Amino acid sequence: MLPLIFTLALDATAAPPAGTYRYDALINGKSAGSTTVTVSSAPPLTKVVEVAVSHTANGDTHTNATLLLNAALVPLSYISTYKQLQDSMAGTVAFNGRSADITSGGVNKTFQLGGTSKQFVIMDTATMSGLLMLPAQMHAWHDADTTALVPALMSEAFLNVLHDVAVQRPPSISATDVSLSFQGEAPFVEWYDPATLIVDEVDFVGQNLRIIRRR
Repeated sequence: MLPLIFTLALDATAAPPAGTYRYDALINGKSAGSTTVTVSSAPPLTKVVEVAVSHTANGDTHTNATLLLNAALVPLSYISTYKQLQDSMAGTVAFNGRSADITSGGVNKTFQLGGTSKQFVIMDTATMSGLLMLPAQMHAWHDADTTALVPALMSEAFLNVLHDVAVQRPPSISATDVSLSFQGEAPFVEWYDPATLIVDEVDFVGQNLRIIRRR
C-alpha cells in the first residue's frame, strides 16, 4: 500500500511537473532523432509543446506539435506541422466526446472510440508528447482502455494496459522507476518515476526502438 502522503500527492489530475524534457531516440543503438517537450500548466489546462527531429533515409523530418488537455488530462486539441526538405504538411485533431476528427493535407477523417476504449490519446509518429502524458493519464483514468490517434498517418490503434507483466529493467533506469506495459499493434513499455510521473524511457521492443530521457 502506498503511504497516505504519496497517495494524496498523486490525485486524479496529477501530471508531469511544468518544465522542459529532452529525449533521444535510438534504433538498434543508433541515433534516430531527438525531441524537446515543454509542459506548462494554466489550470484547468495543461499544454504540451514539442519540437522534434527524426532521421530517415529520405532526410530529416522536423515536427512541431502542441497538445492541449483538460483538468482530467483528456485531450482537447492537437496541432502539428511536419517538414521534410521542401515539403511540409499541417495537421489538426478536434475531439468531440466519443469521436475525433483528424485533418491533414486537406483530408479529413473521423475516428470513433472503439470497443472498450474510454478515451483518446495521442501517439503521433516521431513525437513524445502523447507518450510523456500516458502514465499520468492512466493514473487519472484507472488504466482504462484507450484509442491512440496517429495524426501523421491519419490512423488509430487500440491500447490497453497489461498488468503484472515482468519486464527487464534497462541498466540506465533507476531502481525506483516503475514500468507500464501496453498491448496493441506496436506493444511498448514505459519506465517512469511514480513520484513525478516523468517518463524516463520508452521501449518498443519489436522495433528495436528506445526513447531515452536526456539527463
